[in-house]
Amino acid sequence: MPDNNPQLNISPNATDEEKTKIYSDYFGLPIVYLKDKDVNLNILSKIPYEVSKSFDILAYEYLEENKPQTLKIAVGNPARLQSKAPAILSELKRQKGINIQLAVASRLDFDYLLNQYKKKLAAESPKREIDRKTEEADEMQKDSANQQTSIKQDNFVDLKNKIISYDVLTKFPEEVATRYKMVVFAAPTPDKIKVAVLDLNDNKIKEILDFVKGKNKVEIELYQTTPQGLEFALRGYRRQAPLPKIPLAKPISLDQKIEEEEVTPTIASQKPKVEPEKPLPLERITLIKPIETSQSTPEVKITEVKSSELRQGIGARESTIQLESVSDEAEKNLNKLLPQGVHTIDELERVVKGGFIPKTLAGIIYLAVLQHASDIHFEADSKAFRLRFRVDGLLKDILKLPLELQAPLISRIKILSKLKIDESRIPQDGRFEVLVKERDVDLRVSTLPTIHGEKAVLRILDKSSQLLNLNDLGISGQALKVLQNNINRPYGVILATGPTGSGKTTTLYSIINTINKPEINVITLEDPVEYEISGINQCQIKPKIGFGFADGLRSVLRQDPNIIMVGEIRDQETASMATHSALTGHLVLTTLHTNDAASALPRLINMGVEPFLITSAINCIIAQRLVRKICLKCKEEIKVPDGVVQEIKQEIEKSVNPELSAFKNKEIKFFHGKGCNVCVDGFIGRIGLYEILEMNEKIEDLAVKRAPATTIKEQAKKDNMLTMKEDGIIKAIKGITTIDEIMRVTSQ
Repeated sequence: MPDNNPQLNISPNATDEEKTKIYSDYFGLPIVYLKDKDVNLNILSKIPYEVSKSFDILAYEYLEENKPQTLKIAVGNPARLQSKAPAILSELKRQKGINIQLAVASRLDFDYLLNQYKKKLAAESPKREIDRKTEEADEMQKDSANQQTSIKQDNFVDLKNKIISYDVLTKFPEEVATRYKMVVFAAPTPDKIKVAVLDLNDNKIKEILDFVKGKNKVEIELYQTTPQGLEFALRGYRRQAPLPKIPLAKPISLDQKIEEEEVTPTIASQKPKVEPEKPLPLERITLIKPIETSQSTPEVKITEVKSSELRQGIGARESTIQLESVSDEAEKNLNKLLPQGVHTIDELERVVKGGFIPKTLAGIIYLAVLQHASDIHFEADSKAFRLRFRVDGLLKDILKLPLELQAPLISRIKILSKLKIDESRIPQDGRFEVLVKERDVDLRVSTLPTIHGEKAVLRILDKSSQLLNLNDLGISGQALKVLQNNINRPYGVILATGPTGSGKTTTLYSIINTINKPEINVITLEDPVEYEISGINQCQIKPKIGFGFADGLRSVLRQDPNIIMVGEIRDQETASMATHSALTGHLVLTTLHTNDAASALPRLINMGVEPFLITSAINCIIAQRLVRKICLKCKEEIKVPDGVVQEIKQEIEKSVNPELSAFKNKEIKFFHGKGCNVCVDGFIGRIGLYEILEMNEKIEDLAVKRAPATTIKEQAKKDNMLTMKEDGIIKAIKGITTIDEIMRVTSQ
C-alpha cells in the first residue's frame, strides 16, 4: 500500500496496520482480515487473477443467499482503485445483479491471499498461463453467451466492430454515455434515434430516456448490447475526430436531467478533477426548534441532510465519500478549495451533499469563520451527527448530518491536526491553520470518545482580530481607574477569573497591549498562543514534552523579564511560583477558574499557597462574564414585566456603589434588538461584565483568617466594588445589552 498520497499525511514510519486504518477512515470502508480466510477458487475467480493483481482487488466472499447476491471484494489500495477502476466491477453488478461490497485489507493480508490465488490456479491447471487478456476475454465471453441466450433477437444489437458515425454517436455527450453505459448507434430520421444499453430493465436509464423524449421531442428505440460491444462503441468518441465548424447533428439535451439525478457513480476511469460544487436540487427535510430564551425569538429551522441525499461512491456500506484528492495548498487555503466560498447554511448543505470530505470540512470552517463563531462542535447520538456553532457565547444547531459522515470527518480533522488516526479510545488535542479570505485562522482541536463515537470541538482563533482597549472591553468608571492604577505598578499579581470562554485571556492581552513598551521585557506562557502581539516574547506550553506552566515559569525567571503572563494557574507549584515571582519584582498576569473575584483568594489558599504570600503578592482580582450586545441598527425600547423592573429597582436601592446609586429616582428604560439583516437575533458582538476587587488591609485580614468568599465579597462591596450583576444592570439601562442577558449570565 503506497504511502506517498500527500492528502492522507501518512507518516513514513507508519506500520502496515496504521496505514490500513488511515485508508479505512479516509475512504469510509471497513477493514477485512484475510490471513485467516481460506477462500474457494470459485469465489476468487469472480475477478480474473491478472485483474486482481493489476488493480489490487480480490473477491473473498460470495453470499448467494442474499437478495441480491453479494460479492465481497478486498481492496489493497483504495487510492489506486479510485483512479483506475476495472469495468468488471460495474459489469458484475449490472449484468449479474450482484451487489458489490468493498473493504480495505492491509498490504500483508492482501499479498497473502493473492499468493494463495496464484497457487490454487497453478494446482488446478499446471499448464494454465495466467494471462490478463485471456482471463478477461474468457470472462467477457461467458457473460456475453449468458446474455445472448436471454435476449430476444429483435431487441439485441451487436456493436462490436460496428463503426458509428460521429454525428450520431455524439447526440449523447461522451461523459453521459460513459457514465450511464448507453450510446446512440443509429438515427434513421431527425426525430428518431436508436439507443443501446447493457440492461433494458434499468429504471434509472428509463427515466433519463423518458426525459430526453419529452425534452427533445424524439422517438427512442431501446436495444440491448454486450459489454464488449458497448466498450467498442464508446471508443468511437476518441477514434473519430469531430467535424469542424458546423455540426451535422443537434446534440441531445441531457444536462438538466443529469443534474436532477441522484445516482451511484462508478469509479471514474480517469483521475477525477476537483471542480466547483454544483447545487443539488434535492428534497430537504427540516426540523423546527425554538431557541429557549426569555425573549420572544423567531423559530430557527435546522436542516437535516439525509444519507440518500449524499452523492455516493462505491463502498461496502453505501459509502458517502467521493474518492477525490485535494492539494496540500488547498488543505490550508480554503479559498482555493472553495473558490465561491460558503456564506449561508444552504450553501453549506449543498457542499455536504457533494460527499467530498475535504470540501465538507472546509465549508464548515469557512461558514463558522464568517459567522464569527468561537467554536465548532461535531457531536453524534444514535440517530444523527450534529453540527453546532457557538456564536456570541451560545451554541446553535446548524445541520444534522448522516452518521456515515462521523468517522471520515473526525479522521479528516485528525489528519489536518496531526493526531493519531487509529486512536479513538482516549482524548486527543491538536491544532492546524487555515486561510479564509484574507484571514489567518488557527483552529485548536479537541477530540473526546463518547458512547456514540468520537466527538470533536474546534476552537477558532482568528489571528487577524484586533486587540481591544480596556474601554472597548466594557471596563469603565471606578473599576477602570482601579485596574489602571494596578497595572502601572512594577510588581504584583493581576488575576483574571471566570469560567472557560469568559474572555479572561483577551482581557490580559489588552492589559499587555496597554503597557507594552520597548524598554520592558514581556514574556508569556500560553496554551495555546491565541493572539500574536508584536514586541513581546510568546511561548507555547507543551506539557507532553515536559514544558508545562511551572517549568516554563522557572525558565522565564532566568530571562530577565519585567512582565510575565502565565496562561493559567492549574496547580500548587504554578500558583506558588507565580506569587514568588510577583514578590521578587515582576508584574505577573494570570488566570484562575472561579465564579467571582472574592472566591479566588480561598481557591489559592486551598491549592496550598500560604495566605500571607497571597495577600502580599496580589494587586487586584478581575472577575468577568460576556454578554451579547444589542444591534444598534435595530435597537428599540421594550416594556419588561413589572416584576423584573421591581427587582432591578431593589438592586439599585440596596447598592452602596455610587455608579449604580446614581439611577435612584430616575426613569428606567430597557432595550432590545428586534432583528435585522446585519445581526443575529437582535445581537451583534459581545461585551464584558466586570467586578474588580482591589486588595486592601481589610481584605487581606479576612484572607489571612481564611474567611469564606461571601464574607470577602461583602467587605469588597462596602469598599465600593461594583459587582458583575450591578455592572450588567448599568449596561442594560444604558441600552448596551438586554436585561435578559444580564439575568442569564449572573443568576446563581
